[in-house]
Amino acid sequence: TLRELLSLYPAARKELRELLWTIDQGKAADVSGVSDPELKTRIINIFKLLRLKRGGKTVYGLGSRRGYSTLS
Repeated sequence: TLRELLSLYPAARKELRELLWTIDQGKAADVSGVSDPELKTRIINIFKLLRLKRGGKTVYGLGSRRGYSTLS
């Protein structure tokens, strides 16, 4: 879960919030800049659980779903 991720990687809180905010703004978020491979995998898994659309190997976004927020 997101809480587990934040407890394991407290320093990633700001970065993860920025990724989710970017997605909520209707833009795609690219996780290729996440340097820790395990953290990147966990973030991608959360994006999959949120049913975000994949637009590339490491790019995720809302796709055509409107009115849905990842930060809610």
